[in-house]
Amino acid sequence: MGAIDLDDAVLTTRLDAVINWGRKNSLWPMPFGTACCAIEFMSVMASRYDMSRFGAEAMRFSPRQSDMLMILGTITNKQAPVPSGWWRWACAPRRAGCTAPTPPSRGPTG
Repeated sequence: MGAIDLDDAVLTTRLDAVINWGRKNSLWPMPFGTACCAIEFMSVMASRYDMSRFGAEAMRFSPRQSDMLMILGTITNKQAPVPSGWWRWACAPRRAGCTAPTPPSRGPTG
């Protein structure tokens, strides 16, 4: 049995670098569904399409624990303050995704 070179067997780094790498490369979405788009989203999270392949299976229903706000359906002006507040409360880095028949540029985060 040959000797193991220490440079090949040990990886050193800082703990905050590992935590930041994990936060950068994973999605913890917070869904907000208002229409049939939410029903379609439920099928995407089921076993046939399986979002866990992309690291997005951990649904969080708190803006403090999520880093991606998913707007599923049309948001009216009356509903807009709610997801807008969630966007302000979410921790950085934060992302938003929108599925609706209307363009997302007129939404609360656009």
